[in-house]
Amino acid sequence: MTGIEGPLTIEKGNIVWKEKDGIDFAPTTTQISSGERFPYLFTVKNLVAQSEGDTFKEGSTISGEFKVPSYRTEDFIDPKGRGKGRGYD
Repeated sequence: MTGIEGPLTIEKGNIVWKEKDGIDFAPTTTQISSGERFPYLFTVKNLVAQSEGDTFKEGSTISGEFKVPSYRTEDFIDPKGRGKGRGYD
């Protein structure tokens, strides 16, 4: 993912970042410890993340809760080149 943009502000004494634009999604596949693979569309669309405090310093973190849906789009291509949009299911 690249070029993700959004305003960085101070709200109620915390740094807050709100995702607004950019390449903010990526079809991908994850593999669990058993070796089984699951395709999903990773996204940070509309993510609102915040820090504790109003300054960045060493060890600072910025995070927010976010639900990433797990689904396969028509154009999703798995590691073996299969995808509905390519004629393979």
